[in-house]
Amino acid sequence: MFAEPEFWVAVAFVILMAVFAYAGHGWSDGNQNFIVGTDAPAIPHGKNALELIALVSRGMSPLAVLRAATVTAAELIDVTDRGRLAPGLLADVIAVPGDPLQDITVTRDVRFVMKGGKVFVQ
Repeated sequence: MFAEPEFWVAVAFVILMAVFAYAGHGWSDGNQNFIVGTDAPAIPHGKNALELIALVSRGMSPLAVLRAATVTAAELIDVTDRGRLAPGLLADVIAVPGDPLQDITVTRDVRFVMKGGKVFVQ
């Protein structure tokens, strides 16, 4: 009934590139505030790793993608109690079997989840 997620990721990416081109900015010059994890239909809920992988495959660095999912997202919604790991802040923590800075696809294999100080998956 609905198109595959990869189709919607591609559509969202084309729209994003058009917006950047219109605004006169390049994809990798670091001047854009970009976040991941929206409720847009491009990526089904709970499949955020697919968004991270798609963005890296289209030219964003893994570090930029991970920041867009954490620090930058918190900054753009104007909250100071999350988005970073630090004492006294809200933190949801995951662990994956590898280094996502070297291979972003490891984010598909979450082996540990902690939310609000409580372990949910170990």
